[in-house]
Amino acid sequence: ENWNKEDGKSLEPFRVQVKKVFPDIFCFPTLFKQEPYDYQVVGIGRDIKHRRRAACLGFAALRSRGHKLEGQRWLVVEEVRRCRWFPQHRLERFYDLDTCGFWLNMQRWCNGHQYEQPLQTAQLKGAGQPFSDRDLSDIRMNCQPALLAELERHGSYAEIDLTKSTYPWPKIIAGHAEKIRIVGHGVERFAVVADSEQSRDAYQESELIHFVVDCVDGQRHRFDSLKRTHASKWEQRTANDETLAFRLAAGWSVKKRWEAYVPNVFQNLIRDFKEDRRPHGWCDKDWKRPSHKSHAHAWRLASDLEKDFNQWLCNKTARCEAVEEVRDSANFLKESFEEAVAGFCLAGDTSQSAESNETADRADCTRVRNNGSSFEMFSPLQKLMLDDVLRQDDTGRLLRPLDPSRCPEAEQAYWPQWHSADEDIRFAHVNVSEKFRHHHSDQYLDDLIAQLVRNPRSSEDIAALVAVRLLHTLYVVMGNRRLKCYKQAYENFGVLCWFKVIVHEFPRCDSIRDPATRYAFKMKAIQAMSTMNLGKEVEVQRRRPR
Repeated sequence: ENWNKEDGKSLEPFRVQVKKVFPDIFCFPTLFKQEPYDYQVVGIGRDIKHRRRAACLGFAALRSRGHKLEGQRWLVVEEVRRCRWFPQHRLERFYDLDTCGFWLNMQRWCNGHQYEQPLQTAQLKGAGQPFSDRDLSDIRMNCQPALLAELERHGSYAEIDLTKSTYPWPKIIAGHAEKIRIVGHGVERFAVVADSEQSRDAYQESELIHFVVDCVDGQRHRFDSLKRTHASKWEQRTANDETLAFRLAAGWSVKKRWEAYVPNVFQNLIRDFKEDRRPHGWCDKDWKRPSHKSHAHAWRLASDLEKDFNQWLCNKTARCEAVEEVRDSANFLKESFEEAVAGFCLAGDTSQSAESNETADRADCTRVRNNGSSFEMFSPLQKLMLDDVLRQDDTGRLLRPLDPSRCPEAEQAYWPQWHSADEDIRFAHVNVSEKFRHHHSDQYLDDLIAQLVRNPRSSEDIAALVAVRLLHTLYVVMGNRRLKCYKQAYENFGVLCWFKVIVHEFPRCDSIRDPATRYAFKMKAIQAMSTMNLGKEVEVQRRRPR
């Protein structure tokens, strides 16, 4: 149970202690409890998945203290020691520059071999798989506490010189968009740096953790992302730079905004301000170019434009009777939508008490086809309108984080359940194509079925399906092709696969906390529910000869 919301004050002492030794990204501990043993464990990790894993180890250690489980305690201790999941030394030594113990948190950051100096462009091809933005962020986050602590102790500059180490720092340069420019005639020095005389991090208001590359020709390059160097950032701004400049001008908040729960609120405000005050576009004098002497490492609005924006923002977000009327209408429409969807579900649920499941399924199918009083099919125009809404970019951005086949982080945000192919899990679609689009791009359904037959355990590594529970039955909204493969492997070859399913209770879908995302998903679920046989079968549309 996550106690962060219910009892946030009780975690404050833990946060104070954790912040001394762990990176900022780890400074959100979660308090867990286990019934009926009344155990309490504080889990620390970069996300809820890591914190739950830490809590499980903690619970195992606590429970093994009993005399009946004392022999099992050593298994827990040995597992922790073997996987090196916890630091091997005292925590105050774990995150310092002397031991560099923070590198233990990174799977891809391990000792290898020394690289020849100076590093040439040709050597980057043999460095291995280039690092990604996520890897770069991990490096910066993990060594941040040690570098900032060193600044407090010894002055205005701290660094970790990696040039002669065996860590794979050339993979960082290999993944950079400007690697040719950075390497130049050869790299003779590479370091991770915190410099109080340079611009500060615009997001954290602390010294910017960045990388410094010194070349043999005297050139020095600095960067904190793989997209561009600091010099390139100073030369040309991007759309993200402009958005950040407006956020800094507004103090990272829009007070009294009445468009709550509407996606891209701040982006819409910037667009409206531009159309109102700069209809012909921005000009160079509207912006302050960053430099190493700037307070924050970011583009900023010019003084006049910043003052004008804040005044416009104050007037834009002021309350008025007309706005309150719009808000009340919007709330009424949301409630009406909930009631309509709930009524749609309850209308079909009345038959379940009087008829058997098989008879009820047959009766419901008949009502759907005959357009009876209990169900009412969409007209072509209604279907067209729903499709157009779901094709909008804003709606697509809202739905993407819900689909594990397109966003793997969805499995961390919404805990999946384990189900097997012999269960009564049904299709939402009336038909599916023979070829995958996302998770198994360019792969045919027959190929995945063959893979499952060869190795049934491979289904455990496949992205989770997304389903709604409707009329006490699970209907798959996202992942109908994968479900077809699981069922075909079981029905045709007797291979039982276990797979993950993220379940949302329809029509409330309370598991999706953001209201805008929740309503977008409800529309997606309604659109996906095209089955005419209550999801018992789905037709595969084949375009190639079998």
